[in-house]
Amino acid sequence: MPAIVSFTIGMIILSQSTSGALLLVAAAFMGLGHGILVPAYQTIAMNAVSPERRGIAAATYFMLFDVGYGLGSYFLGVVSNSTGYRIMFMISAGIVLFSAIVFRFIISSKKNNETVSVH
Repeated sequence: MPAIVSFTIGMIILSQSTSGALLLVAAAFMGLGHGILVPAYQTIAMNAVSPERRGIAAATYFMLFDVGYGLGSYFLGVVSNSTGYRIMFMISAGIVLFSAIVFRFIISSKKNNETVSVH
């Protein structure tokens, strides 16, 4: 969760950036968050399947990762064209925050289900 928050803070700083120094600060927050999130999500994908299906899980993870970058770039490009970069980066920060809420909900419900099934 701290990595998602770091990435979101970086997006917000980027949306309000008016200098090169702020761009570097935004890059530091975003880089820290992204650098933790990508391997963490891949680990979650690997742990969600049996060992013999990890190759398929890795391929699916990276395929969807790339599709997300491609579609996100296209749609956010459309958004930036009509609203500007500041709004686009704020929308991106909102998307990241929304994903954090969804992620937290999924993890919490999974932990509750595991606890119920054990007892």
